Amino acid sequence: MNESVKVTERLNENQIHEAVENMFSKLASPPPFIIVESLAMLQSVLADATAGGISEGAIPKGFFYKGTLRICRPAITSRVDLVHTVWHELTHDCLRKYLLQEQYFKALMLIV
Repeated sequence: MNESVKVTERLNENQIHEAVENMFSKLASPPPFIIVESLAMLQSVLADATAGGISEGAIPKGFFYKGTLRICRPAITSRVDLVHTVWHELTHDCLRKYLLQEQYFKALMLIV
């Protein structure tokens, strides 16, 4: 197995930043992003973001809040996990832009 894709690999902040920059370099208009480095930092953001649809007590791998993608480093387990998380969150963000809120939540219920 290629060393860069091991599931047990934990990424540091620089590795995450470089990987996301590389992914976003292919997009015409990439969103801004920040890396949430610690659970304490995450808790301060989540205290405000729970009203935006994040379940209280959850530790997300990533989420959009106020137009910025937040990637939660403590929850990311590998490069594969990072790529999956970023595209997952971009899909949510895109759907929110093209659907009314009621349509968006109905679409999510069909997926679950």
